[in-house]
Amino acid sequence: MRDLFGDEEFDWRREWQGMPEFEQSDLKTIHSIVVNFITAEDMNKFSELIGKRIHFTTKSVMYPVKVNTDKKVWVDDETKSS
Repeated sequence: MRDLFGDEEFDWRREWQGMPEFEQSDLKTIHSIVVNFITAEDMNKFSELIGKRIHFTTKSVMYPVKVNTDKKVWVDDETKSS
């Protein structure tokens, strides 16, 4: 494979040496449902019931609410040496 400018052969396997592994757990849900509300009051009651704010623009919610505990930091060669 040629690099972006076609100047030399590009071997991604060689470039990938020493890179960290990437693992991602299965994030699929086991089931989804559609909930319809007749009134805004009904929507607000449901919002209180599940403990998650719902607005007219809300497309979906996850229950229970997943708290993002990932504290990922970008580290590059310059950051390591400082």
